[in-house]
Amino acid sequence: MKKYISLLFLPLVLIFLAPEYTLADAVINYNGTFSVYTYQYAEIENTDIIKNGKINIINCSIENSKSVLSKLDKASIKGLSAKFVGDSNELSNIIKNLDITEISREQTNKITFIYGYSPLFSQFVEYANKKINVQIALLDNTINIGVPLILGSI
Repeated sequence: MKKYISLLFLPLVLIFLAPEYTLADAVINYNGTFSVYTYQYAEIENTDIIKNGKINIINCSIENSKSVLSKLDKASIKGLSAKFVGDSNELSNIIKNLDITEISREQTNKITFIYGYSPLFSQFVEYANKKINVQIALLDNTINIGVPLILGSI
């Protein structure tokens, strides 16, 4: 009986010990920039830090993003953004790969904004009684993704 009970608890333990999926995981195959918006100040090699009031913006390459995130307190992170080259076809691939349910899409001038929800990310904001945890902007051939929203410039 004890054997069966331990088998039931093993999946629960693995869920709690598994690392959380982040934007860094989603964009790791792209070349571009990655930004972490955090209350924590941490001097980390190969980063550029901007103090913006209470929030620190830590910029790095997408390639170094997972390493940077591993050095920060998860609770201090308020948002993540990534910017890289891509077109509307790449945008469609990202929406599919991240299993994003599109909440709304707006077209202003040359920018397409998409607000959506992905079950892969735990952080979210509520707007009109809907959860949003991904914002994507496409301008020319540049894709900018923010979780839960894009906090920097496009």
